[in-house]
Amino acid sequence: LSFSQALKVAFPTGTFLKNGIIQGVKGLLSFLSAPLLGALSDVWGRKSFLLISVFFTCLPIPLLLFDSWLYFIVIAISGIFSVTFSIVFAYVADCTNEKQRSYSYGSVSATFAASLVVSPALGTWLTSFAGGQNQVIILASIITIFNLFFIIYIVPESLPETSRKTSWGSPISWKQADPFAVRGRDRGEEI
Repeated sequence: LSFSQALKVAFPTGTFLKNGIIQGVKGLLSFLSAPLLGALSDVWGRKSFLLISVFFTCLPIPLLLFDSWLYFIVIAISGIFSVTFSIVFAYVADCTNEKQRSYSYGSVSATFAASLVVSPALGTWLTSFAGGQNQVIILASIITIFNLFFIIYIVPESLPETSRKTSWGSPISWKQADPFAVRGRDRGEEI
């Protein structure tokens, strides 16, 4: 099943409205959870949260092969943890000095944008080349597994123990996790 076919199977009437609601719920959950996950990554390090965010961003993909309803439920719930962009920016901030940071942020943004443009075209081409969408879904799932192993075994932790704001047992304050707070330029301080 393709995304559009899964959408029509799961929601025979009001297809686009229901997809919009699901995507809206995912976006809202991402908006609300991003500061909390960022604050937790300040305590426990970036690598584990990068792993979690990539896992939950890609988790719905193989479900296209099995159950349309489950796919859409998981894609909405995955919004809580699929804040890859925020975690990657925090990782880049840890690894670059201030002079290089703008260039690095621009490179990350360009990469994310290019993936949004190239991925659908590549998926369509692979579907016609491979003879079906199931093969593309399987390939995307294999790439996801490769990405997870890459993060586990190759990507180093970017936040040294000495730079972490608090210890493992310390609580996270509401101010750190508040999605509506206006943060300063220096280390997420409130303005």
